[in-house]
Amino acid sequence: SGRANIILHDITESGYEISEISGHLYDFKPAIFDNLFKCVKLIHFSIESASPKMQKLLNKKIDIEKAVNFIRYLTGNGVTAKTNFMFGLPTETDEDLLANIDLAVSIRGISDRVRMLPSIYIPQLKDDIISQFGYHKEIDFSLETFAKLDMATNRTRYLSKEIRPWMTEEDIEFYLDFMLLWFHHFDYVVRAAQKIDVEAIYRKNQRLARLFSR
Repeated sequence: SGRANIILHDITESGYEISEISGHLYDFKPAIFDNLFKCVKLIHFSIESASPKMQKLLNKKIDIEKAVNFIRYLTGNGVTAKTNFMFGLPTETDEDLLANIDLAVSIRGISDRVRMLPSIYIPQLKDDIISQFGYHKEIDFSLETFAKLDMATNRTRYLSKEIRPWMTEEDIEFYLDFMLLWFHHFDYVVRAAQKIDVEAIYRKNQRLARLFSR
């Protein structure tokens, strides 16, 4: 924190600003906050999941209460908070999805200076999740396949089945619409930039209508 404080202090003294800093929740220590808030406009960290089951699967245990308090503290000091949620993992259920939706609703109530971005799980060649479920022989890990990675699903309307053998075509369609709804409800930037027909999605998929009913 000593070195970080020196860097942040010098940035401020030089009249510069940092548009975004990314890190793990536990990287941000109180000792650097004073200098951090003077020059940083946005802080990004990942919650990944509010579901204990999905946290265990991802091997990423986050203290949800601490994460929410940190977001409250950031926005209270004029800093935009951005966090990620991950979806589409093997064995994910509506209960897991609802845990994230409920948390996102709570966070949204803190401030309008919060961005909550959704992402769909992308398997890696030596990923523990892949070996755990025995998918390493089913997934096409070729460069050709991964060159078409679906990084902007709300725009491309594309999710690769080749790298997610646990998903059916129905699952793919569900998650494509889920992502649109999440962006609409929980990310003010995309909501302002992209017209999303929420009611049409609800009419098409009653499961999504139930999930987002609250």
